[in-house]
Formats: sequence, C-alpha cells, structure tokens
Amino acid sequence: MRMSCWTPDILRFMEDADRLSPYFRDLARLAAAQCPHGGRVLDAGCGMGQLSLALAEHAGHIDAVDRSEQAIAHLAEEARRAEATNVHPHCADMFAWGTGGRESHIPARPGNKPFRRSPRCRTWNPSPSSRQTADTYDLAVFCLSASFEDAYAAACRIGAQRVLVINKIHAHNPYDPRPVVDDFARALERNQAIDPQARGMRIRLDYGQPLRSLEDAVTYFSLFRTRTYPNGVAREEVAGLLQRRDDPEFPYHLPVWRDLAVFSCETKRHREVRGIGWDGLWDATNAPAEPTSPAPSGAAICKVP
Repeated sequence: MRMSCWTPDILRFMEDADRLSPYFRDLARLAAAQCPHGGRVLDAGCGMGQLSLALAEHAGHIDAVDRSEQAIAHLAEEARRAEATNVHPHCADMFAWGTGGRESHIPARPGNKPFRRSPRCRTWNPSPSSRQTADTYDLAVFCLSASFEDAYAAACRIGAQRVLVINKIHAHNPYDPRPVVDDFARALERNQAIDPQARGMRIRLDYGQPLRSLEDAVTYFSLFRTRTYPNGVAREEVAGLLQRRDDPEFPYHLPVWRDLAVFSCETKRHREVRGIGWDGLWDATNAPAEPTSPAPSGAAICKVP
C-alpha cells in the first residue's frame, strides 16, 4: 500500500473501510482501557485520524499529530463534520512534538492533489524549557507508526504517563519503512530489556474492505496488493476472492484480518532516554539502567478488554 501518497482512491477505500469495519472502534476501546476516562491522549503518527476520532468518546483531549499535510487536513475536516471538538489535529513530526521542533499547523485540504510525505526528521534535542506546556498526557499511542523503542523514548521525553504501541505482526519488508514484529516472543523480551514493566499481547482484528463493484475491486488490488499481484489482477481473479453481501451500495466484501502486537507500560517521565533504533531514530535501547521493581511472574500478556 502506497501510504506515502494519499491519492483520492486510497482515501476513498480507507474511508469506506473505516466507516463499515469495527477495526478502529476496537482499537479505541483497547487504548481507552489504558487511561482514565476523559484523560489526555497523544495519537502520534495519527495518519487520517481514524483512531483519534474513535477515541473522541473516551478521552477529554486528543492531540493527533502526523507529518502528512493531506492526512491532517482530512482529519480536521472529519473532526468538524463529527463535531469532535476534543480532537486537535497537528501537522508536525511526532518525534519533534513538544520539544521545540517544527511548529504544528492545520493545512487546507488540497482537494484531489496527491501529497507525498516529507523526509522524517532524524534529530531530537529537547530542552526543559521547550517541552509541551501541557505535558500531562495520560497516554501516548503509537499505532503502526513507531517501534516500541522509539515510542517509549518519545513518551518519556514528552512526559506521558503511559505508552501504548501497536505494530503489525508479519515478516519485515525492506521496502516498507514502518516497523513490524516478526517474532512476538523475541519482541516482548527486547521490550522488557528496555523496561521490565513492559507488557504485550497478540490480537487479530477485522479490517475488511467493502467494495462497490468488481471494477472497484480491481482498482483496490492495483493500489493495495501490488506485491502479491505485480502484473495486475484480472476481474475474474478478483471475483473469486470476494464475498457477496446483501448491500446495494457495497455488494462485495474483501475479508481482511490484521494480526497485531500490542505493547504497553508506564514511562519514566521526563527521562532523557538516548540510543538509536533500527530506523535511526531516538530510542531507549542504550539508555542507562535505572532501579526498577522486578517484573511480575507468569505470562507477560496484557489483559486489555
């Protein structure tokens, strides 16, 4: 999926899936269980803001931060339409958020013009005087946007009380810069080396794609399944992969399930965590050790409803 280019077709397919699948509602309930009702949440790397909007009924204040101008403009429009006044979109680099880095703004949505993301900022040098003034986030959420190492370091620096990191579970693809988990047990062990209180669990969520026609399905596969079908996919081939539904608007449905690794823990607030992660961003891998209480015995699985 070409997430670096928000074309009208990509936006349309994602909007249809977001409206009709329970995926982001399920993620919002999972995130809400990690912070008090009505609390302050940072949705870091929010993309089009589907999770931010789903969290609106649970949180009192949500800062939704992403580098994509088109994605943030889309979120601002959707938040106004939904009257989600507690969702605050910010176009900024999430790894410079609250540190005196790039100031945020909400751009005008550029219509049908595709937008390519700018290169990610590779440095982060916060000073105590330049941090976010309202540095009392109850939860910082990094959904498909950062490794645990980078997210944990960011949450520590910002002053969030708790961090929740959600990654896809599948083999790493060198052409996809987003972090993934290919071995859950090893990932959890690595995260607990960073903070013994880190907990994790594996979940599978429904993110099926509704489709208006077989021609629509061919367009979808040409955008989202290019590695599986590098030479394109025929209309007859697509038809065998779809379910028929009694819905005049969306008579076809493509079953899609996402396997996710969910990691969470409390943070050491305002700690100057240093180190370099797999993608060259700040993380906690080489942070100085601090005294911590021993991890609880037994299975290291979060019990998040």
